[in-house]
Amino acid sequence: MLRRAPQVLLGLLLCAYLGFVLTQSGVHGRTYDEALQDDYGHRILDWYLSLGGDRGFLDYPEKTQLPQHGPFFETVVALVQSTLGRLFDADPWTVRSIVCGLTGLLGVALMALCALEVARSSRRIGEQGRWWFAFTAAAALALYPRYTGAIFNNSKDLPLAVAMLALLWLTIRLARRWLEEPARLPWRDLVAVGVVLGLAMAIRVIALLWLPILGLLVVAWLVLRGRSGVRRAALGLAVIGVASY
Repeated sequence: MLRRAPQVLLGLLLCAYLGFVLTQSGVHGRTYDEALQDDYGHRILDWYLSLGGDRGFLDYPEKTQLPQHGPFFETVVALVQSTLGRLFDADPWTVRSIVCGLTGLLGVALMALCALEVARSSRRIGEQGRWWFAFTAAAALALYPRYTGAIFNNSKDLPLAVAMLALLWLTIRLARRWLEEPARLPWRDLVAVGVVLGLAMAIRVIALLWLPILGLLVVAWLVLRGRSGVRRAALGLAVIGVASY
């Protein structure tokens, strides 16, 4: 049992966080711009459902700059609200809080995955040590007030943080598999990095900062392999670029 202690604790942490989301989703305040973000998501959803005919999302005052903001997460929230509203007559604000809260839970799980990947790169850390590392990282994020305190009503910064954690995990995993299998191109990992990069940019354009990080990894690879690594690096970047676009 003691050998499984970190896995058990991590599971309990995620279950406790889920319970927190489900029980506290209706007892918190609203931010001043939350109604605007909610309306924006529904207008974007209307644009998709009308196949581009309804362009109401462009009618906001220029000072709101909403058309310049990525609409991905707001559109997902609007889709869930509309679906559950038709099926169960669910309160849209409760649905919004739960979707945002579950996104926060996803971020805690992704933090654990990032820690596992980092620990896996060290030969000095055994299997049990890796799981302790994952539990500690997840607990630290879960107990960080600036993160957990914003999971219910911040549909911009928190989803971006979760998307960046997903990018971090996928990039570390891609780097490991890139080195472990030098004879083949890890297509699935490259596509995954590209798709999540695109989704992150569709939440906030600041996710473009991830491009120089990927560029540094490519430079490091070329320094190690020289000209022999150019073709593989170019193909990898092409796959990520197409998938993200």
